[in-house]
Amino acid sequence: METLQEIAKLKELYEKTLEIKKSKLKKQIIICPVGHIASGKTTVIKPVASKLVLIRLSTDELRVLARDNNLGEHTHVVVGELFREYLKNGFSIACDFDCSSLGRRDLIEAEAVLYNIDIVFIKINPPHSWIIHKIKNMKYFKSGLFKNVAVGLSEIKRSFKERKLPDLKYAWVFDTSSTKLDEEIGDFCGYLEEKY
Repeated sequence: METLQEIAKLKELYEKTLEIKKSKLKKQIIICPVGHIASGKTTVIKPVASKLVLIRLSTDELRVLARDNNLGEHTHVVVGELFREYLKNGFSIACDFDCSSLGRRDLIEAEAVLYNIDIVFIKINPPHSWIIHKIKNMKYFKSGLFKNVAVGLSEIKRSFKERKLPDLKYAWVFDTSSTKLDEEIGDFCGYLEEKY
């Protein structure tokens, strides 16, 4: 299958999984989590997107869909296209992927400026030991990011050494190892409903 056909097919399949509804918020926003691999970005973003009725774009889900349908690795192309399309059509987006790289932030900020949309950066910051424990206890790697536990552990330990999370103005910092995480998520949603 040609690359453009693969991209179109992957986009079509993924859009069927999305809930497309207007947000409860009065103003359009983009929620951008920043956190290490396996830090719990989906754990936070999924309930936030559900409570506030935001379109959640997930690179992990796209990667699985591409793998399961032999559609090549076009995750970032498809998420970029959908991101631009839904913003243009007035929807708020909850990014279910790491927004820490300067290149990715530049793309997000360009779209935010174009449509006069606020970006809400959140930091997903559990202890490193919690992430390592989580990876050690994974029975499978459905996202396809790692082949197995050993590779996952190697990659995350390398990431801890080489990659520092950017110093941004975070609206909220989540410790996903917290026993009060559900309460924190509720408080964050309340904050967004008041502000936007």
